[in-house]
Amino acid sequence: MDWENLWNWAGAAGMAAGVLAFAPALKRATNPYSKLSRTTLFFVPVIAATLYTALGMKQGSTVIGGEKVTWVRYVTWFTTTPMLLLQLCRLVHARQSVVVGLLLSNQFMIATGLAAELSGTPRNWAWYAISSVAFVMILLTLYGDLTREARGLPDDVGALFRRLRDVNAVTWVGYPVVWALGTKGFELISPAAQAFGYVALDLASKVGFGLLVLGGAAALERSGTYAGLAQQRSTRREEPESVQGMAA
Repeated sequence: MDWENLWNWAGAAGMAAGVLAFAPALKRATNPYSKLSRTTLFFVPVIAATLYTALGMKQGSTVIGGEKVTWVRYVTWFTTTPMLLLQLCRLVHARQSVVVGLLLSNQFMIATGLAAELSGTPRNWAWYAISSVAFVMILLTLYGDLTREARGLPDDVGALFRRLRDVNAVTWVGYPVVWALGTKGFELISPAAQAFGYVALDLASKVGFGLLVLGGAAALERSGTYAGLAQQRSTRREEPESVQGMAA
């Protein structure tokens, strides 16, 4: 039995279930802020389901130097991970400079991760190290700037942010671990086991993350009511001190 392909189809089914779970929530938003959050949550499993359908049909990979490179994973991560990070940023109404820095670090991490996937030993480990540094920068932002931004928000909003932040961090740590153990790394696990690892992480970090957001729907709606105030706060933080003094 082709266990690797079986796990890919299991991933497609799991993501499809996520799409069905998130679709009804689109109609339950009470403000534009919540509507946008629910819409992005919906499209994350849509994109991921497309990935796993392609893999199930044995597409989205290329043989380079005698080794299979599954490039479609990186295309999917490049498009979906910013949506997940934006959920966290929008929940605490983060400053624009923080959001831009976080998203650029994320895209750089994935691009250099693809470079590691495309490279042979030892260059793959050099790219892996560079990508890992970018990942550390993401974690520092999540537990530094974004956590500070969450202070002062209603208790339920802050609690939801912390849960989502921790789920995001824990699941994302698993990706470089699976890569290092897999076919492009130390080759300690089979391609089927590697596929299972990615499927499990994807379902947890995308569908699981989304279910937590919807489980805190009241906090999500409450956060939307603070959007205007937070925007004013963010604008003032970005203004020079002289401008703020004149405004006062």
